[in-house]
Amino acid sequence: MSSPPQSPAESARWDWAVPLLTSAQMRERIVSSKDFADQFFLLEARRLRKVYISTGNPHLAYSCGTAVAAFGRKVGVEGSVGLALIESGLAEMLISGGTSSADMFRAERHLVVARDHLEKSRHTSMVSQALGQWYMLISICYKARRGPYEEILREAADDPWMATRASHGDRVPPARQEVMRRQDLQGHMELLEDASTYKSERPLEYYRTVKRVVEFLANRGMTDSVSRIEKEFVSAFLRVSDRTTLVGKISFAKNVAQISALKGNHDAARHILRTVRGKAVQGGLHGQIRQLDGIARAIDQGDVRGALQTFRV
Repeated sequence: MSSPPQSPAESARWDWAVPLLTSAQMRERIVSSKDFADQFFLLEARRLRKVYISTGNPHLAYSCGTAVAAFGRKVGVEGSVGLALIESGLAEMLISGGTSSADMFRAERHLVVARDHLEKSRHTSMVSQALGQWYMLISICYKARRGPYEEILREAADDPWMATRASHGDRVPPARQEVMRRQDLQGHMELLEDASTYKSERPLEYYRTVKRVVEFLANRGMTDSVSRIEKEFVSAFLRVSDRTTLVGKISFAKNVAQISALKGNHDAARHILRTVRGKAVQGGLHGQIRQLDGIARAIDQGDVRGALQTFRV
């Protein structure tokens, strides 16, 4: 028997294949017990997230995740929050890869499957959090391909489940997308003020909110306002950096580069962009590469206001 591969990419694929290769006995339990199926796919969803964070490569993680999603379809599992998280994760990876508009349609197909699982699930608290993320992801897909972006955000605001069963933190992602859609100063200041209410409970959502406010202010050249919250922005990122994907880390670096350029530190900004561009190329992050190059061109032209498009972290 050959030994397991040693490169990070090969090891990830090998590790992912093991439970599927040894799942003959598991299959009976998954088919016969909804609770066991829920636990199995929740563990797989967490494992997929770890693969994505550790490798930084959405294309590799996607190939791993599609295997377990196909396994779930093969055994006929329905109403699984774990499979909903996996399908949503696959959509996120396609969005992050940013290769073509076709990827957005593929992402939407994964999100349709995810929504079907959520609507049939019995796990109320987990559904609420997953549904908030689902609305954020589907709105990004619609925005990217000029679909019914505004309509899906209205649906999120009016969703009876989100209104009656979701926590405030669960409702933050789609609410933040709505403020980003409007692009108004008051809305962003209200987002920032409200963020303190979930800073401890949802540190990742807190960081994402502060990040969006920083981006809004930086894109408008409001350097003094950015400087006032820059320290908190960096601190918020450091609190969640260990669970942030490579895309998230590059996105943070783009913000720092834009802020540096706003303050006139053009050489520092260019150095940051060059450093993270290499990581983006290595990870096959085409959308990030386009944005990094766009900021670099804006620096060369002497004005980085409006240089950073905002979709999500």
